[in-house]
Amino acid sequence: MKGHYNQLLAFLFFLAILIGPGYNTYVHYDFSHTTIDTKAYLNVANGNLKEATITHRYRVIVPFISKVVSYPIEKIYQKLWPHRAESTWPLQLAFFLVNSLILALAMLLLYHWLNNLKLGPKKWIALLACVAVFSGRWYNYMAGLPLTDSMYVLLIITTCIAIQRQSWAWTLFCIFLGPWAKESYLFVAPLLFFFGPMKWKQIPFWITSGLLVFGARYAIDQHIGIEATKSISEYSGHFNDIVYTFKKLASVRGLGELFTVLGIFTFMVIWVFWKKEMRKLIPGYVLWLLPIFLFHAFLSGEAARMLAFATPLWALCLFLGFGALSKRLKIY
Repeated sequence: MKGHYNQLLAFLFFLAILIGPGYNTYVHYDFSHTTIDTKAYLNVANGNLKEATITHRYRVIVPFISKVVSYPIEKIYQKLWPHRAESTWPLQLAFFLVNSLILALAMLLLYHWLNNLKLGPKKWIALLACVAVFSGRWYNYMAGLPLTDSMYVLLIITTCIAIQRQSWAWTLFCIFLGPWAKESYLFVAPLLFFFGPMKWKQIPFWITSGLLVFGARYAIDQHIGIEATKSISEYSGHFNDIVYTFKKLASVRGLGELFTVLGIFTFMVIWVFWKKEMRKLIPGYVLWLLPIFLFHAFLSGEAARMLAFATPLWALCLFLGFGALSKRLKIY
């Protein structure tokens, strides 16, 4: 019981870290200049799949859960704020709650993953590293807005856990949920195959997962009257974003935007990569997250936001950096 109580306390601590910034984003975000992402996921949650873009309409898990959560919230709104009950406020609040809970769980799993690597730094340093990473600009957006990024962060972390523990249960979790979190999990999947447990045993499960995903996508396309070939052609347009992103990052503003992922902690990451003795402590499968999410960044056109998904890599760098710093300062 004590172990479960400690886990609950840790989860509530991480939730408390996220709730404040996420709440401000949820309340004050100006939807009049929002990107298509938030509007698309509100449409998905309401079943208006045809109004959502190709890159959003198939990510149904978080919107579906949020819609279910919004029903009791609507009842409360009808009693307390009847003028808001028929608006999107109840659904936005549901997204905020669901995303915050998912990210708090992700933080808890990240904390345990760092400690299970047994690289030397103490548990309080792992705690500090998790908090530092999730204090970044993009995570409060993930918590406070109608987005599905929280689930993708969770899947990236569980992928690392599956590899680190060589756990078949976590591997199956990632195989079947990864493609639902984001289509670009396709670029993360090779890590699970080459570094995870029983690689050849994974193949039939990957095939099954693919059939389920494409079957669901086909059913959605048929339901809203869109040809599957059109969906595929719309995806190809993402490759045009590569040139756009490259030009964007070549500017001073673009380079500065990269620092919004971790803020001032970016310098700690650079230091860890600079120091060979610390860089060598980073497992190969974690280092691969950097080129994978750089590719994500160029493919999407939103470089900083995509790089934020390499959460385990940033957390591990800060874990090692804070650990080395605590030794130098003799803080134990």
